[in-house]
Amino acid sequence: TTGEVATQENVVVAENEKDGLATAHQQLIESNTDGVRLIQVGSGNAIIAIGSDSYQTYENTNATLLSKRAAYNRAFMRAKKEMVQNFEGLQNSCESAASLALEALDTGNESLANSGTAQTEACKESVAGALAGFATYDVYDDAADKSVRVSIISSPKTRQAVRASVGAVYSANDPNEVFKLVMDDISKGLLPP
Repeated sequence: TTGEVATQENVVVAENEKDGLATAHQQLIESNTDGVRLIQVGSGNAIIAIGSDSYQTYENTNATLLSKRAAYNRAFMRAKKEMVQNFEGLQNSCESAASLALEALDTGNESLANSGTAQTEACKESVAGALAGFATYDVYDDAADKSVRVSIISSPKTRQAVRASVGAVYSANDPNEVFKLVMDDISKGLLPP
């Protein structure tokens, strides 16, 4: 099912994640550069990043394969770098918003400063959770151009899968909820007691 998709600068807004990711991925491919696109859907925000690199071919097939393997690794690292840089900007924006909220309020009240600190820590945890929950979306080898491309994504689904399987990051307003999640992971043997 194809839904409505709109693009606003670096952001793709879509009715569903599948259409949003496909559109953002195609835009990055057509731009022919490494980069990122943000995707906004009802279930949350996703990001897709692309990295690319070239390789050499040789008469020796093993040398060609080693060159190609190194290119895939460099392309993957470039995609990861693009994603990290985007999230660092997001974290800085989030922390700035927390600071602005404190500056706009009466900072003489200690509880306001405490809530600002909690908001800043939540920003860092949210970004760390998003980085932990990325997956490979696409790998492409253009043999004619001797180049490779690697696309990675971080979406609500990939982040939930990581959280569900290894308990990477917990974020909740209720400490009892987090305690239950940790105890659940311990009972499953995912965390040491």
